[in-house]
Amino acid sequence: MAWSLRVTPLTLLCCAAIEVVVALLPAMQAIAFGSLVDCLNRECAGSDLIGNLAATAGIVGLAQALSSVGASVRMILNSDLEYGAKRELARAAAWRTAGDVQDPGSGRRLQEAKNAIPLLAMMPQSVMTVAGAVITAVSLCLAIWHYNWGAALFVVLALFPSIVAFMKVSKIARPVWSVVGEDERIAEYHFDQLRYEATGVELAMLGTSTRVAEHAGLRWESVGDVLRRLRLRSVGVELPAGVVTALCLLLALAMLTVSGSGSAGASVGVLAIVSGIASTSNAGNAAGRVLAANTRVAGYRLFTEEQREPKTQRIVRDIGSVEVRDLEVTYPGATKPALDRVSVKVEAGEMIGIVGANGAGKTTLVSAICGLVQAQSGSVLIDGVDQAVRSETERFAMIGTLSQEFGRFQLSVRDSVLLGTPEQDVPDTRIWEALEFVGIADLVREMSGGLDAQLGVQWGGRGLSGGQWQRLALARIVVRDAGIWILDEPTSAIDAEAEEEIFSLLTRSKKERITCVVSHRAWTLKQVDRIYVLHEGRLVQEGHYDDLVTSPGRFKELFRQQFA
Repeated sequence: MAWSLRVTPLTLLCCAAIEVVVALLPAMQAIAFGSLVDCLNRECAGSDLIGNLAATAGIVGLAQALSSVGASVRMILNSDLEYGAKRELARAAAWRTAGDVQDPGSGRRLQEAKNAIPLLAMMPQSVMTVAGAVITAVSLCLAIWHYNWGAALFVVLALFPSIVAFMKVSKIARPVWSVVGEDERIAEYHFDQLRYEATGVELAMLGTSTRVAEHAGLRWESVGDVLRRLRLRSVGVELPAGVVTALCLLLALAMLTVSGSGSAGASVGVLAIVSGIASTSNAGNAAGRVLAANTRVAGYRLFTEEQREPKTQRIVRDIGSVEVRDLEVTYPGATKPALDRVSVKVEAGEMIGIVGANGAGKTTLVSAICGLVQAQSGSVLIDGVDQAVRSETERFAMIGTLSQEFGRFQLSVRDSVLLGTPEQDVPDTRIWEALEFVGIADLVREMSGGLDAQLGVQWGGRGLSGGQWQRLALARIVVRDAGIWILDEPTSAIDAEAEEEIFSLLTRSKKERITCVVSHRAWTLKQVDRIYVLHEGRLVQEGHYDDLVTSPGRFKELFRQQFA
């Protein structure tokens, strides 16, 4: 409730006030109706009769009005809380470290937190429903007490069987949600492949969309089976509780009937019993929702509270050197190291190439420089300082990296490019300079809206080719302008002419930074200062292009067909 009060205090308080009044109305109706019946039995004066009729009609009318208003306020409250929780969860997801993003456990907890949002949004209403049911039961008890105290107590006791039953159901459900969350996460991944343009079109062309749909369907079917079994077990608990509740209310009615309380007492009793049935039913369901949701909501709160807002990156542009010293990296479960005592050194203004066959260790090496993998021995030094002693924010602020799996962010051109830097208020001139550097500025000028043009056909925007998306990704690194550029196949999707132009620009501007290029095209390495050749995790050659081309060794073997 404290979280809800923080998110939307006015709506919550308004909803609570309505709930209290609505909870008191059944007792007020019972009393007013009893008074009206008594007045009719006594053949009271016209003014008294009119007063009793007006009071009864007023209370009934108020109940109808508050029912309508309350429903609208509850919808507003639910909407405010749901979207407030989504904003909070998105922020918490953004605050995760790169290591957390790579951790499957973190992804599972994020999915569980996402699934808990509807329950979190409904929690205050469920709590208020339980509280309202208690208020209703107590007020009805007081209304009936005058006629028969035993019947009054049974009205209150009717609340407890349902609440106890739902407590037991919530205990049964508790271990289920982690299993459900993982299945839903996997199902949503498969569904997203059908939903998004790039993968959806590819699957449609391959004729295998239904296969992916089947993977999603099997996971959702598994979720449905688990929840179905849970609900069947719940019925076995809730049914006896419902019988006990009904017996309590019938006993209350019987006690009123045999007590000789008269027609007024019987009228009050009947209304109390009817209200009691609705109240206890709502209380049981609401208590069940609260208890069943507690574990899942606790998971949401744990996830959002354990994330800490990272310090804002302050891009470091002046870097003197990067040195990889005797680095060894072995992945969990692997029988041999991905990198075996590799050493590399590059100074400011230099541009180096890293080459090797698939699985040679290239990506592991650049990931180690970025601090994305943990080394078993050795170190990565930037300006003589071991990266292990720096925070993730400090490490990443020095580096701009373009991976093979770059993001195709279907936003506006401006927003897509500005994802490259945490800086605020970046002038348009810098964005245009970055677009000019990668050779896509003319295309953007032709777009309706220019920098504000929407990208992505599925959003009604401009579709881009693979090479154009890659240029846009490279533009993010240019606008970031960090002191170290790590480019993993930066032009793999770009035509040869444009590729030559981009590498020419990288070479001419290399004095402004340290540049590390991973490439499978021999000619792109002609202008780099040194080439490091990896084979099965070991550094087997290094030197200038001209030297490696004329010397026997792994480099010449790798590019034999390209040299032919």
